[in-house]
Order: sequence, then C-alpha cells, then structure tokens
Amino acid sequence: MRYILEEGSHIDPLINMKYALYIFVRALFTFRLSEMTDSLWEELQNVEKNFGEKIKIKDWKLNAHPSELIFKYLRLISLSKENEELEKYYKKRMESCLIYYGKTEKIICDFAEM
Repeated sequence: MRYILEEGSHIDPLINMKYALYIFVRALFTFRLSEMTDSLWEELQNVEKNFGEKIKIKDWKLNAHPSELIFKYLRLISLSKENEELEKYYKKRMESCLIYYGKTEKIICDFAEM
C-alpha cells in the first residue's frame, strides 16, 4: 500500500496509482481478507486524504474509472466487517465518482447491488 501511494505520487510514476490501488483492494478482498490488519483497513479508508497530502492537493478525490471498482471492493470489505454505515458511504462514492457514466459503468454499479 505504501509503495502504491509513494510511487503514484511521483511526477512521472512507474505505475498508475488508481489501477494499482484497484488491483490491491481486489486482491486483498479475494485472497487476504482474513489477514487484513486494522491499520491497513484504516489506511484504505483514508486513501484519498493520504494521497492528496502526498501530491499536495487538499481535497483530492478518486474519480473516473477504475475508481468505481475501488469503491466496490472497499464496499465489499465494509460488508465483511459488518460496517453498514461505511458500506453505504462506499456505495454512494461508487455511484458518484464517475465522470462519464455509460452502459458499462452502469452494469458495474448494478452488479455490485447483487
């Protein structure tokens, strides 16, 4: 997680921070959910704030693809932790983070409802 934030904040990063974060949260949910520490969960919940501080943009927010997928997996993690309030927050962020909301994005958001 630290590598993603650190490398993604460089002027010419080797990785796409949003895509790397998506892969990270998806893999975490799929393969290592039971091993996730409370500190990592807290870090994930504050990823927008922490990354914004690194790149010196105060109110930086995840938006555009694959942000909806990041929020989908954060929402699923919230559900697994039985945190209904956080789950609702990530649902709202998942639906509102897209700049362009076409058919594919609608399907992703609808699928998350199942």
